Amino acid sequence: MRAAFETKRDPEILVLASKVLGHLARSGGAMTADEVERQVKVALEWLRGERIEYRRFAAVLILKEMAENASTVFNVHVPEFVDAIWVALRDPTLAVREKAVEALRACLRVIEKRETRWRVQWYYRMFEATQDGLGRNAPVHSIHGSLLAVGELLRNTGEFMMSRYREVAEIVLRYLEHRDRLVRLSITSLLPRIAHFLRDRFVTNYLTICMNHILHVLKIPAERASGFIALGEITGALDGELTNYLPTITSHLRDAIAPRRGRPLLEALACVGNIAKAMGPTMEPHVRGLLDSMFSSGLSLPRQSASVSRGHITTVTPQVPELSGSALVQLALRTLARFNFKGHDLLVFARESVVVYLEDEDGATRKDVAAN
Repeated sequence: MRAAFETKRDPEILVLASKVLGHLARSGGAMTADEVERQVKVALEWLRGERIEYRRFAAVLILKEMAENASTVFNVHVPEFVDAIWVALRDPTLAVREKAVEALRACLRVIEKRETRWRVQWYYRMFEATQDGLGRNAPVHSIHGSLLAVGELLRNTGEFMMSRYREVAEIVLRYLEHRDRLVRLSITSLLPRIAHFLRDRFVTNYLTICMNHILHVLKIPAERASGFIALGEITGALDGELTNYLPTITSHLRDAIAPRRGRPLLEALACVGNIAKAMGPTMEPHVRGLLDSMFSSGLSLPRQSASVSRGHITTVTPQVPELSGSALVQLALRTLARFNFKGHDLLVFARESVVVYLEDEDGATRKDVAAN
């Protein structure tokens, strides 16, 4: 394991090695504790030392796994982590920054269990560090890393950020029109977070400008996926406050779900579901106008990418895959199982369209039939 972290440069191997290390840390024991201690110290040294990209990548992977799986040992090193992680969060390499924010998230969950006075002290140091990374002449990678950190502080520090809400909102507004696409994507992903954090203040002071921004993003082909994700999340935070925007939102959804060229956008399909869930009957007349378009695009799995679900949009979810044969049948059966058919007589339908697959040669298909 030591050799893997010290010599391997393939990111995939380093990720797998870190997961093995996390598993060993979870198992406990005296020898394990000693090795965890050693690995944490080495990782912190790699962050503080000369910039060697693969070692910085390995360092944040190790720290994440240790924070998640060996919090008792990692706890001692929290002050060092709080100072060192900014090296990785501002690293020129995107992959290092993305893994660094995962390590930061894991550390914040460890800090959450500490006494209030220690928590506030470390939260304050982190927030000050985000400000340092957003200086007037800061490079793009520093700005991006600080924005990722702001998102995690909003998500994981509770009341601490309330008194700094205005500062955070001003940061977001300052970078709405930034020239760099990655910074703009990060800002778009922050909008639902600040809406969730203090709903009433957001509605009063920032709703109009933020919604106008999201609607503008939906017009940009390279960024509209991030816009639909943010839109779905922000609707969940604001409920009925977006009623006046529904006609415009529906128009954008229709264009993305049934485009004149190309395939439907999965983020738009997911957005329809999120809005319908949040707004209930208010959304019904608008959904009716989208159903034909949704069915015309066929069946798909509209799942958001992992980076998006963590709150920082840096990659685009793959487009609708080409499904056929058993895979398509299985997806159809799983979709069918999700409908609420209470009060409907489906015996004939089940006999003619579902039961026939009980004798399918694919075992997974037979299981999906049984689940129905």
